[in-house]
Amino acid sequence: MSSINIPLRERKEDIILLANHFMKSLPVKLRLSNSALKGIIDYSWPGNAELKNVLEQASILNEDGIIKPQHMPVLAEKVFRRWRVLMTERCILMKN
Repeated sequence: MSSINIPLRERKEDIILLANHFMKSLPVKLRLSNSALKGIIDYSWPGNAELKNVLEQASILNEDGIIKPQHMPVLAEKVFRRWRVLMTERCILMKN
């Protein structure tokens, strides 16, 4: 019997369920901010382990029991790249 592994990025409907499951296993009670929730849904996760690792890291970085995008480097990096592209485009438009 063979099994087919479908990457998490192709199973968006599973992301919230998995995130909740992983967060329940953390030693502290946490919740995701709305922007972090949107970020993890939009992110192209290769698999479950990557999501779990990011949430574990975010649990260490947060200060108030709420995980925000800045606590998840993969999301913060994505936001920074988008901001940099927008600023570059704005500079190009201002020069013209």
